[in-house]
Amino acid sequence: MCQACWRKHYNASRIDTERVRAARDAIAKVYDFSLVGGNLHVMLDDWNIGYEGFNGEILGWIAAEENTEKRAAELTCFEAMRDLPLLERASALALFWGYWETP
Repeated sequence: MCQACWRKHYNASRIDTERVRAARDAIAKVYDFSLVGGNLHVMLDDWNIGYEGFNGEILGWIAAEENTEKRAAELTCFEAMRDLPLLERASALALFWGYWETP
């Protein structure tokens, strides 16, 4: 998602909490294994972060992953994002992509 779309769709959400920072760090670990977000591509690259995106299908993709380190990173990220409200998910992604910085 581009920065203008983040502003439009998520009101440039900049929620700074430990959980948002932890999600940002978990996102970064996924990109250590895949430049396109791996099995979380639809969530991390395409910003499909609404509740409808957190279903068994994504968990199925992660479970089928053969690389156990990548699978662990994706599962950690999925769980971190799943536990956040929508605007905190947007904040974590925007923080990861450099759309804003923490103080």
